[in-house]
Amino acid sequence: MITMNPLVTDYFAHPEDVARDFFKNEHPDHKPPLDYTGREISVPVYSITDDMSGSPKNGQPVDEDTAASGGNFRGGWTKKFVPDKITYSASMHNRPDGLLSITHAPMGVHSVTTWLVKETYDGQLVLEEKGLVTSNRMLMGFIKTTLQSSHDKLVEDFIAELIKEAERENEMRAREGTRHGRGLSRDSSQQEQWVSRYSKDIGKPWI
Repeated sequence: MITMNPLVTDYFAHPEDVARDFFKNEHPDHKPPLDYTGREISVPVYSITDDMSGSPKNGQPVDEDTAASGGNFRGGWTKKFVPDKITYSASMHNRPDGLLSITHAPMGVHSVTTWLVKETYDGQLVLEEKGLVTSNRMLMGFIKTTLQSSHDKLVEDFIAELIKEAERENEMRAREGTRHGRGLSRDSSQQEQWVSRYSKDIGKPWI
């Protein structure tokens, strides 16, 4: 999830004591689960650095969408208050209701996002994202407009990875079926429906 973000240039895991402090002021529903002794299970928390300047990443040219998500389109007061690089802390935790991502960023920006792949009644798959971002009014406009392109790129890459995973599972089932004398065809139409259904939502505000 971290490496799929086109803005990320560096990241590392925080020590456990820093990770524990990260959740102190979180809503009880977002805190790490408890083990059988009643103690919180350790959930990794990462320090992540994003490049907001729109400059090339790893020496590679930056396309227009990625550049638009960085600082090239920053104007007015944002140039003074938003640096070229921003370092923040984030946790990633797999839960029954999806992947929970919590972010603590500078200037009081706080976000909670849940990602979940759901199967519909007609057998299609949908990538569902629920997010809540809290910040001051001045920053909210910057967050919505400047980070939308990088978010859309992350969603596209996320879907691509999920399709690859579905293909691997289909291949494993096919091999298992062949071993037991059963044939199993790959259902590519389901994957196509998955992409087309989510693509209708791409471009809509995510905040």
